[in-house]
Amino acid sequence: MADDARTLFVLWQCQKTRRHVPVARLRTLSAPGGEVFELAYVRGVERARSLGFEPFVAFPRVDRVYRDSALFPFFKNRILSRTRPDYADHVASLGLPPDSDPMDLLARNGGRRETDHIEIVPPPTHDLAADRYEVLFWVRGVRHVEGAEQAITALSPGATLHISLDPDNPVNEKAALLRAPRASRVGFIPDYLLDDLHALMQRDPAAVSVVVQRMNPPPLQPQRRLLCKLSAPWPPGFTALSGASFEPLASPAAFAA
Repeated sequence: MADDARTLFVLWQCQKTRRHVPVARLRTLSAPGGEVFELAYVRGVERARSLGFEPFVAFPRVDRVYRDSALFPFFKNRILSRTRPDYADHVASLGLPPDSDPMDLLARNGGRRETDHIEIVPPPTHDLAADRYEVLFWVRGVRHVEGAEQAITALSPGATLHISLDPDNPVNEKAALLRAPRASRVGFIPDYLLDDLHALMQRDPAAVSVVVQRMNPPPLQPQRRLLCKLSAPWPPGFTALSGASFEPLASPAAFAA
């Protein structure tokens, strides 16, 4: 996939397998009248449907591309209103400035809601100046890893975490566990980045790093406890998120009526 700072992916978690599957792509496009928001299902939705996923009510046709000059309500409702008294604290917990736009907020807050099993994530970026692969992510599974909460409280921005592959993991054989400097486990790298991670580590495992960017103490929910950056040299010919699951299912001309 081509680098695009204005692209986000929508993941669906199957409650039976606990795996996250990419189902859609949200992006902004430049147009004469301003930004246009576009939603297209990706090929991963075919696998998701076999596991029980149903297309979103607001976007019923998986073979269509949806566009609007305003952010779709489906996504807008996943962003805290600026009029809320806790908005400033919320944005600060994400490590973002108060004037962040909706795409930045969705990329960082994950768009999680109690009523569904959807998560919104950013794609990795190619830092052309440094020729590096980079992506920010929230560490997964904190509440399921014994001792993780205590280990995280001892961390601070700039700390480097150790990556430990976990082939015996019962949920995902490609799982990658993260450990604090004193070997305490703190959680996992998100599923959607694992193919990239394995490809990068096969090239040069010592050059792949995970560095803490932000730590949020309780009572903030565990899924926003630890923000990290995964970084590595960008190999020649490498493509991030190259699996077919992330490719659009419909052609760009297949606009919804």
